[in-house]
Amino acid sequence: MKNFFVALGKGLLYVLLYFGAQVIVSIVAAFIISFQIGYQNARFGIEYDAMKVAETMTQRLLGKTVIITLVASIIILLVLIIEFLIRKKSFFKEIKFEKMNPAYIIPIIFLGIGMNFLTSSLMEVLPIPEKLMEQYMEQSSMLNSGNMAFNFILIVFVAPLVEEVVFRGLVFTRFQKGIPTVLSATLSALIFGLAHGQIIWMTYAFILGLVLSLVFVKTKSLVGNILLHFTFNLISGIMMLMEIEETSENTNLIFLIVSIGATILSLVAILYLTKKSNQIIEEKLS
Repeated sequence: MKNFFVALGKGLLYVLLYFGAQVIVSIVAAFIISFQIGYQNARFGIEYDAMKVAETMTQRLLGKTVIITLVASIIILLVLIIEFLIRKKSFFKEIKFEKMNPAYIIPIIFLGIGMNFLTSSLMEVLPIPEKLMEQYMEQSSMLNSGNMAFNFILIVFVAPLVEEVVFRGLVFTRFQKGIPTVLSATLSALIFGLAHGQIIWMTYAFILGLVLSLVFVKTKSLVGNILLHFTFNLISGIMMLMEIEETSENTNLIFLIVSIGATILSLVAILYLTKKSNQIIEEKLS
């Protein structure tokens, strides 16, 4: 029982770092924006209106979501690197950023593509309440505002790297030291889902988190996770840039069937490769 709470505590410390960095950066950004608004009002003699100031500040803060996330991500990585330097431990070894069997690359890429198409197809097919979809579209539109190239880099490259380092490389591995693997995967995926804020994002992020944990366990390397997460976000980023219009029900159904097939086949391939690798290791040891 002691190991359980120790493992849980260590994992949650990294969760606290992840959320804490974003909160601190958001607070600093809010102070800067409020100062800018106050300066502009004083300069142009605009009468102070608390409600209007709060509304303007909220809008500007939401518009800076991408920058806030990027700054917070850089801070998280720097803090983690400094932490392991102080503890005289290898950062890459602790997060299991190790060489991966190249045979996993293609199945992982197809798994990322399949899961992205599967998510998109289910969102079109399932009877999701209109209010939830409106909230989802509103949140998604924030990622489409501002510099598209900057947003694309954050979504496709920065987010997968930082999130995999924190949620699989540190949180999941710390949970595993005192908690059964299945429960560790579920807890880390649940926290990963909650980190995405909006309920639709939370739902598919939770499922993606479970699959990422499975890939991590089977490949024994964070490289596979980053590749899967990168591929998943890359498809979303391409769709964001292309601004793909709504498709027909028949097209959505075809995409759903194809994506389910691709996802299942990719998972089977990863499991098969893991089994073969284990057999080779056993033969060498025997």
